[in-house]
Amino acid sequence: MTYTEMVRQHITTKFLKAKEQKQKYIDLHTKDIHQEMGFDNRYPIVCNAMQQMMTRQDMYLSETDSRQSSSITIRYYLDEK
Repeated sequence: MTYTEMVRQHITTKFLKAKEQKQKYIDLHTKDIHQEMGFDNRYPIVCNAMQQMMTRQDMYLSETDSRQSSSITIRYYLDEK
């Protein structure tokens, strides 16, 4: 399993937990996921995986020009997940 696949799996688990709690959306932060997974200097992988998980209604709450930063936050709407 690649790092990207691991991150997508981690995000999917977060989606499922949030849906179980009847949340309509979840805000995920690159830095939090990076830390939770115990990564060292793998922000581009986390950012790419997060972007791959986005659907048309999801949105960036914070981003940088490169979209490859520890400060990225994405709001995922769970009705399409």
